[in-house]
Amino acid sequence: MNLSPDGQQLLSFLQQGNKLTAMVAPSFPVDFKKNGLIGGLKKLGFDKVCDHSVAIAEVNKLYEELFEKEKGGIVIAANCPTSVNLIKTRFPDLVKYLPNIPAPIGVNGRLCKKLWPENLNIFIGPCIAKKNEAKSFPEVTLALTYKELKDIFAEKNINTDDFLNSDFAFDGPGQKGVEIFPASGGMKATLDIQHLGCRKIIVGDEIKNLIAMFSKLQTNQETGCLFYDILACPGGCIGGPGVVSAEVINARKQKLLDYTTEEGKKPLCSQVDTNGQS
Repeated sequence: MNLSPDGQQLLSFLQQGNKLTAMVAPSFPVDFKKNGLIGGLKKLGFDKVCDHSVAIAEVNKLYEELFEKEKGGIVIAANCPTSVNLIKTRFPDLVKYLPNIPAPIGVNGRLCKKLWPENLNIFIGPCIAKKNEAKSFPEVTLALTYKELKDIFAEKNINTDDFLNSDFAFDGPGQKGVEIFPASGGMKATLDIQHLGCRKIIVGDEIKNLIAMFSKLQTNQETGCLFYDILACPGGCIGGPGVVSAEVINARKQKLLDYTTEEGKKPLCSQVDTNGQS
């Protein structure tokens, strides 16, 4: 099997004896069962496997602090690297609305580096744009997609089904992460509303819809105290190009619901309309 350059790089790190930490994006249930994923990564040679949603919880807190400090105005979520790049390249007048808050991948990289300073941090998720974003954070060594990881498992004859009856837990801090749905409206569903103040939340996903939303904002057709909860892929991160599943978005979202139920957690599934509807 022809592995991607990043897949080959990962195997090289392992062959060199490096200790690795996997930072697993919360969309993983679309393509993997938790026990199978953690077991497969440990079998591959990862030292630690952490839940990326813990970092998302920290980022949510930073946004809540920002809303408390700045009672008015417009804020555009900067969690999605493709959305941020779209603003910078096509709507530079809107860059001023991007907050000075680090992306979740950077927050998680710093957290993992503090916990396991000798380890190299490898992000694993549905997003190709994370590959370039990772280069902005020295604490993150590499970003892989779920597709690349499945290819690596196949190359190493690792069958994640072998670990389904095991009982694995994510490594990392004891604090609870946000049971966030990596789908459109995820921030609206998980932010503490008492911090939002006057803000109207506008939810959007998919590039064509974001372009329409940003055009309205740039031409002052949308004004007021606003927060844009945006993701560039159809349906949010569960529609990312690094996902293996060919199921429709609603089926992928159901897998996330099933996962939270299996884990005994209350699912926070956003019921908001998207693409300009608050």
